[in-house]
Amino acid sequence: QYIKGQAQQESGLKANAFRYELRTMDIENISNKPEFFWTQADRDYYLYRLPRGEGGCILNDNDVAPRNKYSAITGMNLNLQPPQWPYDCERWVASDNDHEVTVFHLYEANNQWGDWSWPYINYPGHKSACGTTENWIDWLGWHLGKFYWMSGTAEDQMGPPPLIYLWLMNHKPYIAQTAICSSYGLMQVLYTTAVELQGWRIGQGGAARHPADLLIPNESLDLGVGYDAKMAKERVGIQEHYSLKADLESDFIKTFNQYNHNSDGGSYGFDVMERSRSFKPC
Repeated sequence: QYIKGQAQQESGLKANAFRYELRTMDIENISNKPEFFWTQADRDYYLYRLPRGEGGCILNDNDVAPRNKYSAITGMNLNLQPPQWPYDCERWVASDNDHEVTVFHLYEANNQWGDWSWPYINYPGHKSACGTTENWIDWLGWHLGKFYWMSGTAEDQMGPPPLIYLWLMNHKPYIAQTAICSSYGLMQVLYTTAVELQGWRIGQGGAARHPADLLIPNESLDLGVGYDAKMAKERVGIQEHYSLKADLESDFIKTFNQYNHNSDGGSYGFDVMERSRSFKPC
């Protein structure tokens, strides 16, 4: 019952759910890592580092295909005025040139405006430059081009961007590592979490850890439930027996919060618990 509620919260019960973690993983934890990070034997991340065909990469079309849901910038037209975006876009497919799928261009094509931003007035529905309305990354809120830096009024719309955005602009060549910097499946298992914290297929070697396999329902559920158990034991101190259901649910809420954002507090656990009430106990 509770796991069904969590899977619904994470993925809407969609086995093929996929989310590229641009900021929290790729920008802050992966693309800036030295070479030894990629080649450590217990990770073997180099096997799944884009571009394909280089450095021993063994990614196949199934591993790369989930990124097809995103668009990428193919050109700019700064003569366009709001509500038109200054970009030409297209969907990526698995056979595209990986060198052109950069962090910067994926961000520019797919990030959405927040309610407070100046362009939101001209782009109802939170649509991105390429038309999607999907909430797909940790929002940064700044874009390149005329009318697109801004935060408030037309007068200050060309104000300076934040540091993360400057990073994006200054590191355009970074290829978006959509295979290992993403969350997969029913339980939205992050690839690096599965490998580093749960020892996923550790005895089988790196070649057995194709990212697309995390979309297999049983794989995602086993890893997700396993991580719940890890959080319950190591961080919450869950008990073997409870006299009151309310106490059990309180610790479950903490466990779910730890699963989602590494702290006891927050609304995630309550949301999971509320969703679970629509399912009958097994």
